[in-house]
Amino acid sequence: MVNEAGQLYTIEAISAGILMLVTAYLVLSTTNLYTPGDRHINDMQLKQIGNDALAMMDAPDTYGGTGNLSRYLNSIDESEVSVAPLYAELHNSLAKTPGVTPDNLKVNGTVYWRDPSDNSVMSRTLEGGDIYHRENTVTVHRWVLTNNSAFGDNPTKTVLLEVRIWRV
Repeated sequence: MVNEAGQLYTIEAISAGILMLVTAYLVLSTTNLYTPGDRHINDMQLKQIGNDALAMMDAPDTYGGTGNLSRYLNSIDESEVSVAPLYAELHNSLAKTPGVTPDNLKVNGTVYWRDPSDNSVMSRTLEGGDIYHRENTVTVHRWVLTNNSAFGDNPTKTVLLEVRIWRV
């Protein structure tokens, strides 16, 4: 025959099942699952900030003028390559970006150009730059028109400025 003990076991089993389902839902919904795209959002933001800063540095101040980046590359001589003006200009550009603290960023750079005599790619590392010690660096590039003879005999040439930026 049917007694009340069987009904009690059924109610207990159903409530235990609901309790386990609710607990599993709460545990899974509060866990942060990082996808590969989520892990690199900071790097993408830093790359965009670097590209914007180089674009601002390359924009001319007046109509028909040259940008600060071109002026900097034109001032490089063959004996000494100082990165101090580039740092000052880059930090000035980064300081104008909302939410960016330029003191937390380190910069290292290289200039590449093509030698027309033998069609080889030449490079010059910007002296005095920070030494890179971490893996999370981003590289931003900017093609700059310069008329500096330190980059070969051609009076007007396009050089590639590669800047590595990382957070400390």
